[in-house]
Amino acid sequence: MSAANAAISVVVRTRAADRQPLTLLAALSRQRRPPDEVVLIDSGSAPEVRDALRAAARSGIPCAGRGPIPLRLIEIDPAEYASASALNAAIAATRGGRVAILSQDALPAGPDYLARLAAALEDEATAGAYGRQVPRAGASPIAAKDLALTYPARSRTQRAPDCRFVNTCSMIRREVWSELPFETRAVITEDHRWAQQAQARGYVVRYVAEALVRHHHDYRSAREVWRRYYDEGRGIGYVYGRAPRLAGALGDALREVASDGWWLLRRRRPAAWPRAAWQRAVKHAALYCGLRRCRAAAATANGNAIAK
Repeated sequence: MSAANAAISVVVRTRAADRQPLTLLAALSRQRRPPDEVVLIDSGSAPEVRDALRAAARSGIPCAGRGPIPLRLIEIDPAEYASASALNAAIAATRGGRVAILSQDALPAGPDYLARLAAALEDEATAGAYGRQVPRAGASPIAAKDLALTYPARSRTQRAPDCRFVNTCSMIRREVWSELPFETRAVITEDHRWAQQAQARGYVVRYVAEALVRHHHDYRSAREVWRRYYDEGRGIGYVYGRAPRLAGALGDALREVASDGWWLLRRRRPAAWPRAAWQRAVKHAALYCGLRRCRAAAATANGNAIAK
């Protein structure tokens, strides 16, 4: 592998009200295999955070045992932000052959997360790899449950049709991205769509359970839950072509509510079940509506294409 292809660039999308991105940069500098550069694309962090990031971009990120890690800061207007387009802009500014993508609130749980992902890309048949998410301290039991089921302790190699891929903590081969940039139309599931396209070209993707980050979301309001899963429904519809079915949505919601109840009972947390139940109800309603929106948009686009 050439020096350029072996180099690791880290891309982070930021929009922070606190010093979370700076904590992440410090954690990256402590990796046993630190990145060769970091590119941040910021879409409206608080002024004091933005000023600190600008200062870091001028001086680099201090790293023990070597010179500072170069940091490039790209600033965009919040109104211009879209998940896939921000990623594409940041990756275009990188130089490394391997590009790690990390959420600003996903903190490496150990010093080997970056090296573990890089090792997965030694196999040239691998387009990308993603790591395991474990909850931070204070996570709700339902958030912990979702992560435990989604990110098991055993690694695996994925081929079509298993195109799960998560850019919260991932690494991709830049040459593959050059041919397959992330699709904006996939809404927030551009990572799944990218893996799907890569698999169609004969690549595999890998889940690396040993690459750990601490990350979770505890949604506090029905509006937060709705917005998150409505967008996910739109993305799922685009990537998987799934048709919305009301009976299926109701069945999925009831099964998950029952599963939550059993999970919480076994952990002696039954008092958390009512909150979990309304969150699941909102989640599945939002997924269903998002799927319907995607289906309607696809039908309109097909109709316009036929009219032309």
